[in-house]
Amino acid sequence: MNVDNRPTSVALLAALAVLGAGSMALAQPPSSLSGTWQFETTMTLSASEGPPCAYEGTANVLHSDSTLSGTAAMTLLSGPPACPPNGTASLSGQVDGAAVTIQLDGGGLGVALLQGQHAGGEEFAGTMAMESGPIDADGTWAASLGAVGISIPTVGVIGGVAMVLLLGSASLVVLRARSMA
Repeated sequence: MNVDNRPTSVALLAALAVLGAGSMALAQPPSSLSGTWQFETTMTLSASEGPPCAYEGTANVLHSDSTLSGTAAMTLLSGPPACPPNGTASLSGQVDGAAVTIQLDGGGLGVALLQGQHAGGEEFAGTMAMESGPIDADGTWAASLGAVGISIPTVGVIGGVAMVLLLGSASLVVLRARSMA
């Protein structure tokens, strides 16, 4: 019996291409970080000041060489009265490969230092600490370029292997059905 293995080969090559594309997407940050970024941050206050402050906002960023500049506006989502209110800040920072350091200067609200890494696609995430201002806090942040809620998933190694196995199994089922017909 002569069985044509081309469909299986094509399926395996397609799965490997998707696996490779997913791995490459995680490795390279966008070439330009200019644009409107959507961000979320959670700041943990010192024990005497209460539960975390949660914010969301936008940052309009200009990226030139390795320098970032712009403005940010944030909205308090939840937290105790000790949380700084909604506000705006000037933004400055540096990009070094997949790493980013950002300083937000909110005037009377204080200065926050954000450090982070490329998290895949057009997303960055990291830690933050208030360097000056009315509260003593640190926390985490995450940001994505463009509209909130739009995310293109990437396939990790385990997902890629599962996809290869699934596509290979499906191809074998199709081949067996053809050979029986």
